[in-house]
Amino acid sequence: MTELNKNYKCSICGNLVKVLQAGIGELVCCGQPMNIAVEEVSSEQTMPPVPKTPTEEPSQEEPQV
Repeated sequence: MTELNKNYKCSICGNLVKVLQAGIGELVCCGQPMNIAVEEVSSEQTMPPVPKTPTEEPSQEEPQV
């Protein structure tokens, strides 16, 4: 059984999995059950970086009527 919001790591290949919805199943990777990761990984490390979008500066011109 998996635990909600826990990180699991494959002892063979090192894959990391974060449980977002717990269930009665067992996480398996490389043919072996995955174990709860000893060192918790922060969400900043697991989330891909969000690209910054350029923002337009407000125009200094007066609007035309």
